[in-house]
Amino acid sequence: MFDNKDIIFFSALLIYKDSIEKNIERSLEYNIQLSEDIIMGKSYKVNILHKKTKKKMVKDVFILGVYNTIDSIFKWFSTRQVLYDNIKKKWIDILGTTSTIDKLFTPTVNIEYKNHYVIPYLVNLFRPDFNVIRFETEDKSNIMYVMINIGYKIDFFSPDFVFSVYRNYIDEQKNLSRQTKLNSIKIDKKMNNFLKRALKNNSKKSSKKSSKKSSKITSKKSSKRSSKRTSKK
Repeated sequence: MFDNKDIIFFSALLIYKDSIEKNIERSLEYNIQLSEDIIMGKSYKVNILHKKTKKKMVKDVFILGVYNTIDSIFKWFSTRQVLYDNIKKKWIDILGTTSTIDKLFTPTVNIEYKNHYVIPYLVNLFRPDFNVIRFETEDKSNIMYVMINIGYKIDFFSPDFVFSVYRNYIDEQKNLSRQTKLNSIKIDKKMNNFLKRALKNNSKKSSKKSSKKSSKITSKKSSKRSSKRTSKK
């Protein structure tokens, strides 16, 4: 079902794995009770309790779906179509094609365990104001993914940049000799390393620009103050 192009797209998404998984781990600080109405899609509010501070909060919530680890199938809940339409609209111009997204948003997705994370990760990049929450059955045969706006941020958040790098990478691969074929593992590692370097460089450039702007503003303010003092004298 998924080809090499899809695997490369997965690598682009998995660049945020460490940050998103860290937030999932942090969510364990809360007691979260999902009511039947939430699971049935009749309610989009959930009560959460911080285990240590005992602080109670009401947060927005929506369920993505359930991944069955035995059959390697992800089944979407009712949020699928709305998310699919909006994600496709948001990134079609950058990606050039949404063929991989189309595959990820079929009602039932046959996908390996090691790759199934890309589904909740993709939604999290589209809705960074929410956090991915994971619920597992005792035998770990089923994993439910839920989105709750707890407030944790994603590190190095710049999906538009990551997807543009992915698009350039795909275009470069097309220009290579058709006789040169890389296996999916090599592509995965190569793309991942390529993206990590690009994302860090982009982050450094952004921080330099912001520091330059702040220094310019400061120098302008100080020069105005000095000119005012001179005129007063």
